[in-house]
Amino acid sequence: MPGMKCGLWACAAMMALVGISTASAEDAYSRSDVLVALAVSDAQLPGVKVSPLPPQVAAPAEKNVYLLALKKMAVAQGDPELIAALLRYQLAYLLPDNDLPARVMGVVFYEQPDTFVRVYNEFPAAARVILGPYLKFGFEKTVEGRNASSPQVKAARKKFDALQGSLMNARSRDDAR
Repeated sequence: MPGMKCGLWACAAMMALVGISTASAEDAYSRSDVLVALAVSDAQLPGVKVSPLPPQVAAPAEKNVYLLALKKMAVAQGDPELIAALLRYQLAYLLPDNDLPARVMGVVFYEQPDTFVRVYNEFPAAARVILGPYLKFGFEKTVEGRNASSPQVKAARKKFDALQGSLMNARSRDDAR
């Protein structure tokens, strides 16, 4: 059975190799790495009065690993600065070719709704109106397949519906200023 030993060693080596390669890439980045990588300039953001929207650009795929790191940190810590960076990043990249920013918003809202709402409401009403559909998409993808009658889903849905309802006249309040 000498061949069997060699086969077992090869199998064990392959399992170790796969284990190493599946290590979470987002764990390699610090909070400051994420904030720097996802920073957007004010010039990239739509103005307070957004008519029409600036040309839309898709979020660069090479930033996805930073978005995943942000999601992990924001869910664990409820960090308002990370949430604000995510919202600014989504505002800068509105083209839906890369839907990861919207999906991350949905997960962060689901896991940290109070902090998310507080940060979200600090943005101008026009920006919140623009972000609304992206947040809705991300939230719906987050709760998809979960038990709709579970307490966490019910509570998150209630907070989400209240947030969406608050956007009804948001743009007109900003335009009146």
